[in-house]
Amino acid sequence: MTAGRIETSDAAPAATAAKRTASVPRSAAIARAYSIADLREIARRRLPRAVFDFFDGGAEDEMTLHGNRAAFERVRLAPKVLVDVSKIDTSTRILGGPSALPIAISPTGAVGFGWPQGDIGIARAAAAFGIPYTLSTTATVSIERIADAAPGRLWFQAYILRQRDFTLRMIERARAAGYEALVVTVDLPVGGKRERDFRNELLDPVPLHAPEPARLRVASRLGPQHAPQRDAGDGEPHRLHARGDQHGGDRFVGRP
Repeated sequence: MTAGRIETSDAAPAATAAKRTASVPRSAAIARAYSIADLREIARRRLPRAVFDFFDGGAEDEMTLHGNRAAFERVRLAPKVLVDVSKIDTSTRILGGPSALPIAISPTGAVGFGWPQGDIGIARAAAAFGIPYTLSTTATVSIERIADAAPGRLWFQAYILRQRDFTLRMIERARAAGYEALVVTVDLPVGGKRERDFRNELLDPVPLHAPEPARLRVASRLGPQHAPQRDAGDGEPHRLHARGDQHGGDRFVGRP
């Protein structure tokens, strides 16, 4: 992925302070989670298998997935000793703007399959902690809802789809909503062969040359809180949107 700022003539001013939201009481299991591995195990026990495997899995033999994890495990922080640590500052600047930590939330598709309006929860957490948030092209909450609910530093992921006018409309909506940057996905000319998802009937086994958004289908057996609906009325069959919008309608990031 590559990132770049959205240039506008009258862009909306960046939020100077994120709106802090009240903390949701944590479950006893979450309170006892002391690592990412603990959280993963809680998710494995709680989510339907097809949904967990979608979040947890990768393509084919998952060699790239394992390689990515191994690469992160090799990263080491260089310690500094005999320095004053009574006051520490983890803030930095990313793409010309402030960030409380040298990290940003990367785009994650179909978060709503795991938790209704999960995209909003993650965006609000990013805003509360002062780090950038990237909305996925295949999010289950609209571009505008995220901007309204989490007025922090917002970036938008853009797949370069065959329907270029559709891509440009999404980018324009992000610009109008005050998103400050694009994260352009350029490494997915074909969809991955996600074998776990095929076995769980989560993905249609359509030709691999089809773009990934065209291949995502949640089996109805997961229940209405997880099942996305295809939009049959707009002439763009690759677009998906999941149930759970608080206004009572179905939403997908590409839907105005």
